[in-house]
Amino acid sequence: NIVIVHGLSGAGKSTFAYRYIYEHASAMAYEIRNCNLKNVNDVLLSLSAIANGLRIPAMFYFDVNPSNPEWIEAISVLAGRKDVRCLVTMRQEDWNIQYPRICTAFNYEDVTLELHREEAERIYNRLLGRDVDIRRSFEVVWEEAEQSGNLLEFIYSLTHGETLENRIEFQINCESEKSKHLLGYIGTVNYFGGCINLNGLLQLLDFSTVEVSSLIDKLQYEFFRIEDNVFKDIHPIRTKFIVKALFGNKFLFLKNTA
Repeated sequence: NIVIVHGLSGAGKSTFAYRYIYEHASAMAYEIRNCNLKNVNDVLLSLSAIANGLRIPAMFYFDVNPSNPEWIEAISVLAGRKDVRCLVTMRQEDWNIQYPRICTAFNYEDVTLELHREEAERIYNRLLGRDVDIRRSFEVVWEEAEQSGNLLEFIYSLTHGETLENRIEFQINCESEKSKHLLGYIGTVNYFGGCINLNGLLQLLDFSTVEVSSLIDKLQYEFFRIEDNVFKDIHPIRTKFIVKALFGNKFLFLKNTA
């Protein structure tokens, strides 16, 4: 009875949630803001008790504030209840950081919002029919979206008119110097077809093991993935943009570093 939607900032998660609530929620739908354990548990239990008495399923929507894990404990008391539905939206970065606690609190399975060309073209033409200001051709947008096959990234690209390269550059610029340092090694090695594992990364970085572990938890799935203890790219095109954002035009001369 709990669904969590996580992804890039600005990708349309909240819009996705509001649209679902508008079209499918019962008469008792509530958005919980500024989750604070001092009072939210009592509010949730009171509202769910009212819904149960009226025999109307209650819907609770949480748009998780950055770096706030209190929502996990708040809705864990509602897990498994048939009279309650919980919808949660959160940034990919917060999902990565809070993932261990989420796994402990809930039994869940992943449902990937995959996107195929036929569906993407229908969405594109539908938006054009609604006079949405789309300044890029379908072929250009699809060429980028095909790299990830992600529905939310495709919608973001359409509605924001922003290229994947520009978005990755913006994300990189928002990261700390230590994050950039770590991404520089992983991205460069992957871009030139190399291979690096955790031990190799620790030898290259002048960070503590705890710091490296924390950075990995924060950055993986957004900038890289880990498979058999080896750092892999999500897609070669994304890795190229990551390296270019980190090193500018100098990235073409980084083969010796790799």
